[in-house]
This record gives sequence, C-alpha cells and structure tokens, in this order.
Amino acid sequence: GFQDLDGHIWELMYMDPAAVQTQ
Repeated sequence: GFQDLDGHIWELMYMDPAAVQTQ
C-alpha cells in the first residue's frame, strides 16, 4: 500500500476512498 496526502493508507484491494477511510 501507500499513504496519500490526507494520510490514508491505500492497499491494492482498496482503490475506493470510502473503503480507505476505515484504515
């Protein structure tokens, strides 16, 4: 995964911002 400018951690299975908010 990687971290976006808002500090959310993204993983390959989470390409939707709504899913990422639970990280």
